[in-house]
Amino acid sequence: MTKQKLLTIHGANSGHWQETVRGVFSPHFDYIPIEYSGYETVLGLLRVVADPLCLAIGVLLGLLSLVTRLLHFSSYVSVTLVALAIVSVPAALLRSWGVRARYVDQLKAKIDGHCPIDSPHVIAHSLGTYLISRALRKFPDFRLSRVILVSSILPSAFDWGKVFAPQPARAIDVRNEFGLSDELTRVVGKLRFAVRDLGTSGTRGFTQGAYVHNADAIGHCLKCSISWAPLHNVPLEEFGHSDQFLSEGHARRLWLPFLWGYRWDELSSFYDRCSSLARFLNSKAYADFDRECDQLWNSKFSWTSGRSLADHIQVQLSVRLTRDPPKRSSTSLEALSGDIRFILPDLVKQACEASTSNQPAEVWMHPLLAIGQALAFALLLREGLQSA
Repeated sequence: MTKQKLLTIHGANSGHWQETVRGVFSPHFDYIPIEYSGYETVLGLLRVVADPLCLAIGVLLGLLSLVTRLLHFSSYVSVTLVALAIVSVPAALLRSWGVRARYVDQLKAKIDGHCPIDSPHVIAHSLGTYLISRALRKFPDFRLSRVILVSSILPSAFDWGKVFAPQPARAIDVRNEFGLSDELTRVVGKLRFAVRDLGTSGTRGFTQGAYVHNADAIGHCLKCSISWAPLHNVPLEEFGHSDQFLSEGHARRLWLPFLWGYRWDELSSFYDRCSSLARFLNSKAYADFDRECDQLWNSKFSWTSGRSLADHIQVQLSVRLTRDPPKRSSTSLEALSGDIRFILPDLVKQACEASTSNQPAEVWMHPLLAIGQALAFALLLREGLQSA
């Protein structure tokens, strides 16, 4: 099965996290870290706002002006040097803006190269949020799947209407995660009088009316029950500019469910219940197993399309047996369903344990893949028993 592409875009001096989360996403997606140069060092943080070379020239000209006055050079020389030093500041801002604009075009070209047809998922941090959001607004042919913005440096009033009003399907869902303790983004916001295209969406969120709602960490939004919005602010109180945003645990518990289109509390409950069932089997507590398994099989999940888990498995079995009939016609739906009750919990438990060591079984963390694999194992088991 072809995996969907997932692109990660780093910020200034923050590319290390792309390798940190690779192990979380590689089993489930075609993971592609997007890189760009010029912002790798601490000076890269300054370069986001103003060109360091222009600023350095301005400082040098200011010092030369001071020296000329001390040495009693012509006042014309001193004034000229001061004027040039002053001009170097807007020149530094303008040059930095030009670099950002050029990188937006380059990012679009890179993504087109990796994804000429399909719409990828994207996770962007800091400057990466600026680049991907500007590309979405600039290029009408640019479409993405699910997007995670982390510590955004865009203005809070960034006009998402220009992205979604003409084409609502430009992105399926956008999650804007930000820490209320992000001092770096707060500093960028204080410079907005000089850098109008940067701002404080990484400390305050976005404020663009009908296109933006607020959600909690697991993605629950009260307003979406009334009217859906394509973008959700997700404030995390104690987080700074990077912190735990860019860790494996955060990626596995919050980002991975979002990219699948599920909520972490629902997914976590499914994992816990399957793990409990597997333990009941191992300890031969069959009465407890039957009771808990009945409850799980009668539960409805977002990935079962409004059906109970039992009904969803029945539908999948029917489709599978119709398209690929078993070699022995005596294989019944009831027998296969019964086998899956024992197989599925153990598969999910294996996947959860494998997720901490990057083992192949980790792919079964996706509930639909786990169900599909359990179905395949049940068919193999029945055919083996009947041929014995």
